[in-house]
Formats: sequence, C-alpha cells, structure tokens
Amino acid sequence: MEKFPEGQVQLVNLPGSGSLLKRSWDLYQEIFPQSISFALLAFLGVIADKSLGSFFHYIVRDSGASAKSLTEVLVFGIDLAAGIYLAIIFAGMMKLFHEAARGKMLSVSECISYGLSRARSVFWVGILLTVIMYAAIPTVIFFLLFSIWFYFALYIAALGEERGINALLKSRYITHGLFFRVTGRYAAVLVVMAIAVFVPYLFLGLGTVWVVIAPIIILIAGLATFPMLMMYEYFRFVDLLQLPRNIPFVPLGGDRAATIAWAIVGSVFFCIAWIYMLLGPSIQTSISNALVGAAAKTLLPYSSQMEKNLEKLQTFVGKFYYEFEPVGTEKNAPAK
Repeated sequence: MEKFPEGQVQLVNLPGSGSLLKRSWDLYQEIFPQSISFALLAFLGVIADKSLGSFFHYIVRDSGASAKSLTEVLVFGIDLAAGIYLAIIFAGMMKLFHEAARGKMLSVSECISYGLSRARSVFWVGILLTVIMYAAIPTVIFFLLFSIWFYFALYIAALGEERGINALLKSRYITHGLFFRVTGRYAAVLVVMAIAVFVPYLFLGLGTVWVVIAPIIILIAGLATFPMLMMYEYFRFVDLLQLPRNIPFVPLGGDRAATIAWAIVGSVFFCIAWIYMLLGPSIQTSISNALVGAAAKTLLPYSSQMEKNLEKLQTFVGKFYYEFEPVGTEKNAPAK
C-alpha cells in the first residue's frame, strides 16, 4: 500500500507566506502577554543553562583532566535538564496557540500544566531528531532532506497523537511532495525576522552610546519576535496537517526500521564523540596521532603508486609530443 499521497495533495489550498504572516500577527496581538511570558521563560532557561555550564567550566579551568571530565558529565546533565524544561515550554506554547486560534484563551499556568503532560514525548522526539541529524551531517544531502522531512515532528509530539518514531514519520508524511513550498515559506519568515532583529546593528557606528544600547535593543527585538516566529511555524504546521489527502497516514515497518537505523548510527557517533571529549588532552593527542599514522600507512602505498603512474604518463605524453612535433620547429630542425 502506498504510504504517501503522491499527487493527492491539493496544492492550491496551501496558504502563502503573506497569509501566514497576517494570521500570525493577528494572533500575536490577541495573546501578546501570554506569548511574551513564554518567550521570557524560554530565554531564562537558555541563559540559566549556558551560565551554569560556563561557571562550572570556569572553576575547573586549572584543574586536572579528571575534574574536567567530571565537569563535562555534570554540564551534560544540566543540558538534559534544560532540554526537558524547554520541552515543557514548547508544548505549553503550542497549546496556547492552538486554543487561541480557535477562540479559547488559556492562562500561562494552564499551558504549563499541559506542557508537563507532553514533556516526555517532546523531549524524546527531540533526542531522536538530534541523533538522526548528527548521523546525517556527513552526508549533507540526507541532512538537508531530514531537516525538512522531520521538521514538524516536535509539533506533532506536542499537539498530535503520534509519539517517538511515528511523530517523525508523520512529519515526513505531511511534507511529502511539498519540499520547495515548505522551505520557501520558512525562508520568507527568516528574512523578515532577521531584518527585525539585526536592524539595530546598522546604528553601531553612531557612537559609544549606540554600542551599549544596540545589544539591548537586539535582545528586546529577539524576545518580541520569537513568539511571532513560533506562531508562524504553528500555522505552517496546521496548514500542512489540514491539507486534504486521499490516503491516510500509515507508519510502515520499513520506514520505521530505516529511521531507527539512522538513530542508532547517530547515537553511536554521538557517544564516540562525547567519550573522546571526556578524555584528557594527552590521550586525545595520542589517539589523533595514532589515527593520522594509520591513515598515512594506509594511503602512502596508493600515493606512491599514483606518483609513479603520473611520472609514466608525463614521460609518455612528452615522448608522444616530441615524435609528432611538426618539422621545422627548433627541436626537429636539421643540425647545421
């Protein structure tokens, strides 16, 4: 059975970027206090995470390798805690938008309660996305494809019924056949938000006062535009989800197996990179030297053979050119 509705999506029903921006702006005005509250909560969570990490790295800057390795473990645990916190904020924000778009206003506390109920699902999907994208980075093409196919998995985990791998497959399902239209709408809002946030940089040359004021303005602009961006993305998700399709979503075993395989590969890569980071500088240097030496021993015979082949080719080409050089040239001219 075909999983994806190839040729079944009515593209004329997908709203454009202008419509998305207008709907986002209208909703933004209706729930401005709640949306700014969520933006502040998200900002404080990120600041707390980065500040704690920097603090622990600072206090062990002159310590031994063991202390630094333990610090990395501690900071990793803080990052995981921050991820769970941001999953709560994200799910609560999506619930706020979802209900407000239907005329029902929720308080921040009600949305946080909902976020707590969805935190595990959103966080798990976030972990899957991270390791899959980590595995896809070297391939470039798959990285770009996955960044579109699985983009709405977090939204599905926050508002839909699917969990885990099925949320990823559902995201691919709703974006199938719409790759360029999805990326076009995302690029459009990024341009608008970049202009709103970075315009203050144009005033940095106006004097010392602006050097101090501009970062504050940029921070305020970022906090103000972040909810607008999330609303835009919410409406993009809803529009794709509501497109009429003749074939329902069915998570096939082969798709699940392929997605799980990517997640396993990414997990292995991530664990290797993380363990390597925990090792001391001397061990890292030894490993690097060993890898370089092994690569050199492996490639050196091929390199030597390539040089020999190149010399033979140059000799052959030179001989061929000499034999067929026109008579009357300096080399073939008769001796006087």
